[in-house]
Amino acid sequence: METDSMKFIESPSSNHKSDRNPDRDSSLMMFQYFFLVASGVLAIVSFIIALVSLNGGNQCVNVNVSGGSPSSVSSGDDKIWMFAIGHSYLNIEYVDEVSGEVRGFDVDFINAVCRYANKNCQLVFDIYERCWNSEAGDVARGGDGLFSRYYDACAAWMQTYERMRVFQFTDPWSHADKGAFYVKKNNPRDFNWQDLSNQTIGFTDGVAYNEHCIARDDRIKGNKLRIEQIKIYKSRDALISAAINEDVDAVFDTVGGHTDITVIDKVSEDITVCIIAGFSMMTLKDSTLPKWWNPAQKKLMKTKEYRMICDDLKIQHGHWPGPTPESFCLGY
Repeated sequence: METDSMKFIESPSSNHKSDRNPDRDSSLMMFQYFFLVASGVLAIVSFIIALVSLNGGNQCVNVNVSGGSPSSVSSGDDKIWMFAIGHSYLNIEYVDEVSGEVRGFDVDFINAVCRYANKNCQLVFDIYERCWNSEAGDVARGGDGLFSRYYDACAAWMQTYERMRVFQFTDPWSHADKGAFYVKKNNPRDFNWQDLSNQTIGFTDGVAYNEHCIARDDRIKGNKLRIEQIKIYKSRDALISAAINEDVDAVFDTVGGHTDITVIDKVSEDITVCIIAGFSMMTLKDSTLPKWWNPAQKKLMKTKEYRMICDDLKIQHGHWPGPTPESFCLGY
């Protein structure tokens, strides 16, 4: 549509016919108009490309677990993905005494996946029961940290029958661990794992190695424990202390987490009915996390960097007990 600015307008003071060609001048003004518009569009496109060049790519994601402001790394969206992490006193997750931060395989692995996905990620330290809560004799259930959406996922939780009914999981990155019974060194109470009648058993709060797992193993007599036979401890450290101090007849826990611990003895065969799949990100059923996490994780696990992260279970984090790269890492 023609506009006033594009018309040839004769001066009111002129008393003679203009010697200019109206058609030629109109075409010239039309050309000038479209030239200005095109120049503006090109300028905007160039500005956008410059921003993408500055902010795009697989930039390193700073996973900060000790507080402070979130990472400033740019990604395809502005969302900061919040992941809860605890500490298991193992080379997988532990609190560094110098920095006060959580370190270990999980921190290294999550950092790398977020970088491959070009996502802003932040680890938040929290107690395990705010992700998954279990009480003696009661049905284990999801924690209020996830239900209240304080964070998007709980990092490094194994897939179990109970948890799958409540949450969804990303693809696993570790082998499914096994459970076992442990007692004080030399088994002073002569504990028999195949008969739990009237025995008191200790468990760590929120973990997969619980009384419900024992109940699924038909090799064990008295595998349906009564409430008074169950003692729940807040941490693995407290659980080990309970075994050493003989506060319970035995404790039930992961096999992989105690390969280097010499203060207690393993006194049972492996219990293999606790876990469906290994460590994964545990999140709400409606979360979109698996859509970007799984492809990025798959890409990472095909690289030499993944093997180096696994090797650091021994190299960087080997001063803490825990699993070996071979026993822990899928595809190692």
